[in-house]
Amino acid sequence: MSLQMSLEECFYNLGLLSGKQNVAILIDRGLMDGSAYVSPEQWQALLDDNNLNEQVLRDNRYEGIIHLVTAADGAPDFYIIDDPETNEARYEGVEEAIEKDKRIRQAYYPH
Repeated sequence: MSLQMSLEECFYNLGLLSGKQNVAILIDRGLMDGSAYVSPEQWQALLDDNNLNEQVLRDNRYEGIIHLVTAADGAPDFYIIDDPETNEARYEGVEEAIEKDKRIRQAYYPH
């Protein structure tokens, strides 16, 4: 969580240094995504350890959220888990990917 926050702050500062009035910074994974991969108790412990409030984190950190639904939900033929050349980091089966995707979407609600 600390590393993610540091990276995001670095990107934000680079945007400020660009001198341009409007800069969009796109982040593949936001801080709230982590809540889908741990238990509610573990997530709360992370928040507590970092002196963070979930509502403030969710509502104030990002100006907009774009959630792209996993291919596992609606296009499972394109959700490939056993080809290391395609995605060696993917380990969830279709059902687990759909469940985590729903948890991530819920983590940002009502942003």
